[in-house]
Amino acid sequence: SDHQTSSDVNLSNVRGASDKRDLSFKTEVLSETLETNEQSILVLPGKISCENPGEIFILLKDEIDDEALEIEFISDNQRIRTQPASWNKKVKYMKALDFPAGPVSVNVYCRGAIKTTAQIEYYTALEEIEHIFKKVADPIAFTCQVFKFSTVEKLDKVLTLLLKSKISTYEFNSFQCEERHQQANSNLEEFPTLLHCAARFGLKNLAMFLLSCPEATLACKITNKYGDDPASVAEKHGHRELRKLIKEL
Repeated sequence: SDHQTSSDVNLSNVRGASDKRDLSFKTEVLSETLETNEQSILVLPGKISCENPGEIFILLKDEIDDEALEIEFISDNQRIRTQPASWNKKVKYMKALDFPAGPVSVNVYCRGAIKTTAQIEYYTALEEIEHIFKKVADPIAFTCQVFKFSTVEKLDKVLTLLLKSKISTYEFNSFQCEERHQQANSNLEEFPTLLHCAARFGLKNLAMFLLSCPEATLACKITNKYGDDPASVAEKHGHRELRKLIKEL
C-alpha cells in the first residue's frame, strides 16, 4: 500500500534537553517569520537535502490541539500521513521524511479538512553543487558578488567609467580587435568585441559608450563563433532595448 500511518514513520516525541534549547531558538525565529506572512499556516523549509533531511516545522497563527493536526506528504509513488510533535500549540515539528530528489506535496489537515497545501523540493548534494557552479559560471553575477555590487546596473556604470578612463589615458582600443579590417565571419570567439560582451549581459551604459566610439560601425558587423552580431546577441538574451540601440547606429 502507498499509504502509511504515523506509526510507520517512527517519530520520537521525547527529546533531550540540548535539543529542546536548540528548538526553542528555532521556534522563536520561525514565529517571527509567520507574523510577517499573510498565511495562517506555514510549512518550512521549502527545500530539504536528501542526504541530511533535518526537521520540518509547521507554524500556526491560531492554536490547534495536537490530535486535530495531521500532515500528509505525497510524492510520485508515496503517500504518508502522520501527526507532528508539538513544541507548543502554535509550533509543530517533525523529522523530515526520506524522499528521493524532486517535489513533494504537503497537505496540512485540521480535524480531517485540508487547511493548507505546500510543496517541498528535495534535492541532492550534487544538484546543489551544480546550482552553485552555474551561478559562478555567470561572470557578471560572480563579479557582482565578489566586488559587492548590489545590482548589475551599478557594475555597468563602474565598468563604463573605468573604460572611459583607460581610453582617455592610454588611447585604449575599446573593441580589442587585433585586425581592424577582419571579416565579419572570421571569429572563433564568443565575444570578439567588448560590444558583444555588453550585449550578452545587458550592460546598457557600457554599450552606449562603445557605440559612440569610432570603431562602433565595424564592431556592429562582426559576428561571433555562433554567427551572431551584437544586435543578435542582445536579442537572443532578452535585451530588446539594447538591441534597438545597436540597430539604430
